Amino acid sequence: MDTPLTAAHWIYLAGIFVILATMAVRKNIVVPAVTATLLTAWAFSGSVITGLSSIFNASLTAAKEL
Repeated sequence: MDTPLTAAHWIYLAGIFVILATMAVRKNIVVPAVTATLLTAWAFSGSVITGLSSIFNASLTAAKEL
């Protein structure tokens, strides 16, 4: 049962590669990570508001884990 990759999948993969490349050159990964989260959620839901709320939810989850 092969399911095709959606735009959200491709954006997520591109975000991972950008984050890894950013880490390889020893730069700060906050902006690429936030951008990848926003774009992935936006592509998945089709709503900019949902994309912005995903950044907020990700921040809360990360803070809770600390």
